[in-house]
Amino acid sequence: MKIVCSKNELLKAMQMIQPIVSSKITLPVLANFLIETKKKENKIKFSATNLEVAIEFYIQGKIEKEGSITIPIKQFFDIVKEVPSCDIEINVENTKININAQKSKFMLVGIEPKEYPALPQSKEDSFVLLNLRILKDLLKKTIFCVSKDIQKYVITGICFIVKDKEAACVATDGRRLSFIKKICMNTSSNIKAVIPVKSVEYILKIFDFNENKNIKIYVDNNLMTFESNNLIFKTKLIDGSFPDYEKILQWKQTTKINVNTEEMLSAVKQISVIIERNLSFNDGFAIKFNFQKNKIIVFSNSIGIGFGETELITDYNGDSFSINLNPDFLKDLLQNIENEDFEFIYCGPKHPIVIKFKETNDFIHLIMPIV
Repeated sequence: MKIVCSKNELLKAMQMIQPIVSSKITLPVLANFLIETKKKENKIKFSATNLEVAIEFYIQGKIEKEGSITIPIKQFFDIVKEVPSCDIEINVENTKININAQKSKFMLVGIEPKEYPALPQSKEDSFVLLNLRILKDLLKKTIFCVSKDIQKYVITGICFIVKDKEAACVATDGRRLSFIKKICMNTSSNIKAVIPVKSVEYILKIFDFNENKNIKIYVDNNLMTFESNNLIFKTKLIDGSFPDYEKILQWKQTTKINVNTEEMLSAVKQISVIIERNLSFNDGFAIKFNFQKNKIIVFSNSIGIGFGETELITDYNGDSFSINLNPDFLKDLLQNIENEDFEFIYCGPKHPIVIKFKETNDFIHLIMPIV
């Protein structure tokens, strides 16, 4: 194999595939990436996998001789970063990889491509087409609710649903839940799949969500594929039945209060200072919200630390009531929404509080109070 690529193109490829290569490898070849060329396609393919996820990325370059090899990613990436901006020649003889960049020369030892794990393949019979920015919104507004408890394995990911030409994501850790749905651009498919949180983090890192472009998504058995431009990402899915979120999303409203997002976030951050090193899920260490006519008093009184209180002005005119909430849950939510205002819906002292936006059910968030 012999190719010539610009430093910029090689850097792009390395930045895409490097997050996938694990430092905790079970096979020596997994510390490498696979490079393949075909003159007919006039593209150079870079692949990497850690056996849970896989990535394929294509770049432009001059292909003088076809072939394939696996290359140690750390050393190769470091070389590409350090050499001058120029065209880089990669010439492979058996497992020796000769790299020439102007006056610099390097030789790395690769591993035969046949030793590299076969990358998972999926059928593309039916797919979902989503705008990249919509996909980002779906994932960003749910990822912070994913459970960290590996004993509750099925909720350690985001449930991705496509039904009736709508795409939705839902996540829960048992004490809070986020649900968001959007219209699909083009689909006749129905999908229900639980994506591991680590895979969601990869997706949010490697795709360019600033581009107003579409992404193709398809599911085949236990494999989910995301494809956009020259980038293909594949992930294994979490096996199991996700909780019946539709039942959880039914509630009986007793009180609704309009709240300014920025002001509420500021209040929660201020009062969190009093308890940030002493959080637990009991009444003594919760932030307390006292709803009165035209105002919300947010306060905490922690033994051995001190007291804090602040006040928000609202349009609420009902009876007074109080509720205790985990401040981290509120911060996670309020830092991930762009809306200026939200509706705070109170359903009773032992029921979850509901947060949504005026006149829309596109995004709904539930938080259990601390009783």
